[in-house]
Amino acid sequence: MGIARKKSTRSAGAKDSPRKRAPANSQSQPSLSDVLDAAEQLDPECQTELIAIPKRRIAERGKNRVIADVKRARREFADGRHEPMTAAEIVREALS
Repeated sequence: MGIARKKSTRSAGAKDSPRKRAPANSQSQPSLSDVLDAAEQLDPECQTELIAIPKRRIAERGKNRVIADVKRARREFADGRHEPMTAAEIVREALS
């Protein structure tokens, strides 16, 4: 799922940025456009770090999901809800 971008009303040569506002809530959240505009004001080193931080956080959330899935699967196996299978059996079941 992508982010739709509207044509910018900025001066020529400026990069387009989304102008869609975030839904209003009790803690007035800045829009993506506001965040991007603020990021453009940072020096290149800070912009690089700004990109790296969410990537690390997304990777960490993915890793934590895998860890939780493995723990759940091990509990289910220990409780006798699953039987051991060979790789061939798993592939056959997945293809059926």
